[in-house]
Amino acid sequence: MLGYLVNDGLFNWVQKKLADSSKLRKTEYFNQMRCCVFYASFLDNGRCRIPDVSEHAIYVCFSLQRGRLNTRIPEMKIPGWFEKVDSMPDDPPYSGAYCFGSSGAGCFALVYPIPADQAMPYENPLAVIDGIHRALGDDQGLIEVERGVTPAGRRYLYSIVKTLRKPGSVQYCLRVNIEYPECAMQVMGFFEEMGTTGVRDSMVYILLSRHGVVKTTEEGLEGWGADPYDPFYTHGVLMNCAEKKEFDAQFPQHPLSELRRFAVKLVELN
Repeated sequence: MLGYLVNDGLFNWVQKKLADSSKLRKTEYFNQMRCCVFYASFLDNGRCRIPDVSEHAIYVCFSLQRGRLNTRIPEMKIPGWFEKVDSMPDDPPYSGAYCFGSSGAGCFALVYPIPADQAMPYENPLAVIDGIHRALGDDQGLIEVERGVTPAGRRYLYSIVKTLRKPGSVQYCLRVNIEYPECAMQVMGFFEEMGTTGVRDSMVYILLSRHGVVKTTEEGLEGWGADPYDPFYTHGVLMNCAEKKEFDAQFPQHPLSELRRFAVKLVELN
């Protein structure tokens, strides 16, 4: 089922990208649906073959002096309740864009491949946590960093960061990296409160106040907010008790609940 592209202009463009055959080079091939980014060693007299591209997968084949290197980057499987939409000009080139909306959340996700060395360190979540702590703005807070292995045996790592968008509204940003042989697939998700905001926080606050978990003092709320990984980290807008996983089931249409549901299904599918 391989068809070979005979467009000399594109072939020459790829050759220029791999001009130095003695070094590892990054090659990019774009089509209207996807962007494939990977590393390959290409010999001067090797022949580049680019097969047909469908919206389901990208295959890039290099025929080399010492054999053939085949690289396959499959399309990410996205949870079925998300709808594919057109990418915007500011999105990563040829990324896949998906959206979903409920009465309580507006959800948007971009899916695209990145070089393997640009992925988060799968085996070092503490480094990711430290990096996020250093980068957080005054209106942001870390919610969660999670790593593991998908049912297909691929390592993954994701992070969740919140940002105050306006009084009473919060946006949760999800970054997911899933490891593949020649690259990482990246998902950037943005989940924002819609409609009446602050309901989850208010109801959980009332519940915890009645049980003495949260107290109001002269210095503010005691027991309400804390960084999930470092009790001495106080910069920005700390994660609050209402943002814990245990309350997701009670508020299924809250953007954080929708984000976690999306992340769990994404890992399950890939």
